[in-house]
Amino acid sequence: MRGRPWPPGLAAADIAIIRVNPARARDFARAAGYLAKTDSIDARMLAAMGRALVAALAAIRKVPRFAAISKRAGSKKVAITAVARKPLVALNAMIANQQPFRA
Repeated sequence: MRGRPWPPGLAAADIAIIRVNPARARDFARAAGYLAKTDSIDARMLAAMGRALVAALAAIRKVPRFAAISKRAGSKKVAITAVARKPLVALNAMIANQQPFRA
């Protein structure tokens, strides 16, 4: 699909599109406990993964420092990575140290 535009009808209908690596999609399904591979399970898992990714990106964009990082870096991808990295590092440390999560 690289180099080809998305079907114009999707953009006109305001339908969000997310491209994912098939291996990551399979990992997502496995993490959700779906080991079988059928079209209906794949469709449900891809929809759930899309909702999770959209929600995560929306939450990241609401972080106060996102706009500043995005402007300074000149790239939204860099800003998303920078903002998402901090809590992931903290969660990784909590898991490594077997600490409970405290909101």
